Parts: sequence; C-alpha cells; structure tokens
Amino acid sequence: PRRPRAPRRGAGPPAGAGRGRGPGPAGPPVAAAGGRPAASWAAAPGAGAHVATAGLTVSGNTLTLAPPASALTAPGTVYPVYIDPTWHNSASTNASAWTQVDSAWPTTSYWNESSDLQTGLCDWEPDCNGGFTARSFIRMPIPSQLTTGTAIESGGVTLTMTHQWAPSCTATAAELWTTGGIGGGTTWNNQPSWDTKLKTQSFAFGPSGCGYYKNDVTWSGSALDSTIKNDEGKSSQTFGIRASNESDDSQWKQYLSGGKNLILSVTYNYTPATPSGLFTSPNGTCGTSTNPVAIGDDDVSFSATVSDKDADALTTTFTIHNSADGSVPSGGTITYAGSSGTATTTVSRSVIQGWHSDGTTTQYSYY
Repeated sequence: PRRPRAPRRGAGPPAGAGRGRGPGPAGPPVAAAGGRPAASWAAAPGAGAHVATAGLTVSGNTLTLAPPASALTAPGTVYPVYIDPTWHNSASTNASAWTQVDSAWPTTSYWNESSDLQTGLCDWEPDCNGGFTARSFIRMPIPSQLTTGTAIESGGVTLTMTHQWAPSCTATAAELWTTGGIGGGTTWNNQPSWDTKLKTQSFAFGPSGCGYYKNDVTWSGSALDSTIKNDEGKSSQTFGIRASNESDDSQWKQYLSGGKNLILSVTYNYTPATPSGLFTSPNGTCGTSTNPVAIGDDDVSFSATVSDKDADALTTTFTIHNSADGSVPSGGTITYAGSSGTATTTVSRSVIQGWHSDGTTTQYSYY
C-alpha cells in the first residue's frame, strides 16, 4: 500500500512574503528584480551600485587588482566601495529527476512524483501514520557551458530549493550530499550510495506565527564549487538531502518537487586561450635554440595572437630573457592592453643596445 503523504500543518506564509521589499531580520530593502539590496550595505554591493574597471596584473601566483583612483576619491563616490570583480557568465539547469525514500514503505518508489519531497523523522499522529524517516534525492544536469578549463567563481555554484514546511519556527539542520545515481527503482531498501557530505545548514519555514519567512533554501560553498568543477564534461550530478539527526522530529522538512523548483546555477568564466602565432619584426616567425633568427641592430616588434571566449579585455605580457642564463634584462617585460586579436609591442633599438654593449651576438627568447 502507498502511504499518505504527511500533510503540511499550519497556515502558509503571509501574502507577498519574500517578494519586493523583503522583511529580512537584518537586511535592508531589496530590489524587486533579483532580490539584491537596492543600495550597498555592510555585507554586499547593492543592485544600483556604479561599476568601474580595475586594473589587473599577475606576478607568479599573485593576482593584483588596482581600482582607479576616481572610483575611490571622486566627489560623487558614496562608501562603502567594494573590490568585487564581476564574473559575467552564468548558466542554470532545472532538475531532470527527483525522488524520495522512506522507512515505513521500504520497497515503494516515489519517482518524479508531484507531491512534496520530504526529509527527516515524521513521528506525530495521526499525520505520520505510525512514523517514518524520509530522505530525498535530486538529479541536476551539468550546464553544457562548463567545459574543461572553465574557471568557476568562488561561491559561484548554488543549488536552490523551495522549503515548503517545517513543524516549528526553530531553524534546524539538514545536510546536502553527493550520492550515486537514482532511478525508478530507488527505494529505502535500494538507496544510492551517500558519497560526500557537502554542507550542513539550518533553516525553517514553519507555521504562520513564525513571522519572518524565507522559503528559498540555497546551498553553496567551496565543496559544492569543487563538485561541479570536477563534473565538467559530465551529464549530471545527483544530490541527496537528509536531516542531520534523523532521530529528532524537529528536523522534519518538506520541499516543493518538480524541475522548476530545483535549480542549479553556476557563475563562471572561460580562461583566455594560450597565445599563438608568435612573431617578430623584422625577420618574422621565431627561430629555435639551435637555429635562432638574427634581428640586427634595430627596433624589434613582438607580436602574438590572443583570444578570449568571453570577449573580455585582455592584458598580454611579453617577457624577454637571455637564453644563456634565463635572466630578464631591464625593459624586457612589456605589457599590451587590448582585446582578442594581435597583441603587438615594440622594444626600441636603444633598449636592446643597453642589454649588451660589447658588440657580441646574444641569443634571447621571449614568451
């Protein structure tokens, strides 16, 4: 027999909760579109914040951002100001499958049912029909935009669910795991493996007397980032949700099922392509260590073809070093700011002459 689904008890949220000007316990008014604070505040930049481009340099493993002085000291600047680089690519997918299992009906499948997904211990009567423990699973497609080498922003992966009901106003813990695959045969007695716990967090969406409602549950963090990064090129990832303590009925929770209510979002960036077509003028393409190109006593232009799949602004750095000892002479590091295409910079004859004044022929390499 199929058990009755444990009903949600208590009234639903007040009309408009969580929309428009959100009444969060510690947050400012939010913009109607997107839900971000309308003005910048202590925790984050606001939806209406002005944006300026920061300079970027890389040295070894150190990346340095240099915001323009005008963004910090202009008469119209209103603090706080955030150095918060934008990763402008985002992709999202909706769940392709979902199910739950429960201990009272250990051989029953609830594959892709429209009723709520449930987790935790249900042991009150008559709602729980003798009592049971439930766990839920969702299968999320990996966005096709994520290919090998895609850079994912720290905290850029979120898994969003809609928390439908809890038995009290007290926030209690639930856990997000990676699991093995699910299918129509997934039951309590035939659960997938519970592989890696990604996060534990506490929340509640209880009866109407609770006051503040937050029914959108967002899972994020470095463990989830790493999971999706490692999933690049795969078709899907399955997640499991369970109560942190399955003997505590206060951790009972219900979530909306259905693909539109289960969303994986990723903010990412493509890394620039490796420069190609290195070229010098005069004398054209590069030589080799055994057959170098002679360039004579003149200005020398260095060129490379650079590209970025995001069409971002690029800064190309040419580094010239002495092939014999690897040293970089004064003036041997030159940068070129531009976009995809041919990056070109010139080292003057006088600079090159300063590298060796004895008139000998010296071999240099550049990258």
